[in-house]
Amino acid sequence: TLGVMSLSVFPTVAIKVSDPVVEGLLRARTLQVGVRLMPLIFGGTVSLKTVALHQAEITLTRRADGRWDMPGTVAGNGGSTADAAQGAQETQPEAAAAFALSNLRITDATIHVIDQFTKQGAGKRSAPLTVDLSLDLTGSVSRSGSGDLQSEFDGRLAGVGLILDARGSVSRGGQGSQRTRFDVTVDQADIDIAKARELAASAGQPWPLPEGLLGSHNLKLGGRARGEFGGLLPAEVVISDLVVRGADLALSRDQRGSWNFDPLTRATPERTGAGDPGGNSTLVMKNLRLTGARVAL
Repeated sequence: TLGVMSLSVFPTVAIKVSDPVVEGLLRARTLQVGVRLMPLIFGGTVSLKTVALHQAEITLTRRADGRWDMPGTVAGNGGSTADAAQGAQETQPEAAAAFALSNLRITDATIHVIDQFTKQGAGKRSAPLTVDLSLDLTGSVSRSGSGDLQSEFDGRLAGVGLILDARGSVSRGGQGSQRTRFDVTVDQADIDIAKARELAASAGQPWPLPEGLLGSHNLKLGGRARGEFGGLLPAEVVISDLVVRGADLALSRDQRGSWNFDPLTRATPERTGAGDPGGNSTLVMKNLRLTGARVAL
């Protein structure tokens, strides 16, 4: 639904909407859309100059079967994956409409993530897991006539003990491709370890680090992550130039000669994502650097 709208035509065709709502997904204080006039008049091409959302509330929900519930998705009503695929083929347009958005701005936004999915073998939750995050972002999005999507972004995500400043790109192939590639540089991430552990426990997920290895209350990270999604989980993630600042590490070796960090060097089903929709994930780490670390043996 749309609220009060205002229109301007010079120098840019622009529409400002107050209190827009997309049921179950989005509501905002204001939405402003600017369209370049010359490409529209002479070429019939929609070239979006600006899309700005202020004080938006975005709701992302993962259903109990592991699929994300989005308006307009065929499988959102609980249908089978085969039905969803068939429906997508039947409704897929013959050719995608090309567009370019050079300036996307999201300011003072809140993202509500509701997760109703419980992985097999994990403890069941009596209620869905709900996480609230704040988001400020600028970026660009474009789509070619063949349906290829390209986007770039720069922004800050914060909540549940995390402050993340990142920039990068996300792309997705057209013609029914299910692969989404990403390349993200984290300028700085500030993580509250206690809150991160609480979130993992609430989600029914094991803590990824061996017990007793990390004694830090906070960690500061930076680095680059790239890879691709084939489903809900990344098929492969390569983390490079990872810098960890201010870590407190307690290293110990048992009577059999095994160090407490040994599990980090071995891939296990829990660490590669088996059991989640979307298949297994592979994690590759290159060029790890510790600065300001304290190590106890």
